[in-house]
Amino acid sequence: MVVNETFVLGQDRQVAAKPLETWVISPERDAQDFKDQLLTGHFTSAELEFREIVIAFLAEMTADQ
Repeated sequence: MVVNETFVLGQDRQVAAKPLETWVISPERDAQDFKDQLLTGHFTSAELEFREIVIAFLAEMTADQ
């Protein structure tokens, strides 16, 4: 199943599946702080550390593509 037939950085893209939950945050609120608050509220520090390792690995694997 093709989700995004083309990719243009910075443009909206089609979501692959219906989100389980969404949030509306005010324009004054920092989106990164909100995301960090959600993550720390749902995952342990060990899980968050593993998440960072996975993200770094994927970034390294796709850097040359």
